[in-house]
Amino acid sequence: MVLNEKMKKLSKRQREVIELAKRGLTSKGIAATLGIALNTVLVHRKFLLKKMCAHSMNEAIAKDMGDK
Repeated sequence: MVLNEKMKKLSKRQREVIELAKRGLTSKGIAATLGIALNTVLVHRKFLLKKMCAHSMNEAIAKDMGDK
């Protein structure tokens, strides 16, 4: 599966989380920005990593940026 297809499978919130992470926000910062609990951000990160076949947010971000 091509990365672009994997990105399309991300939920709206997962896309928001990765976009904020690309801006350098921490999980805590992402939670504050989105007005959600830190644990919720961690769950979104966990599932977006799985969907993107990435082992870290840095890898997910690199894959996302390389796809553009």
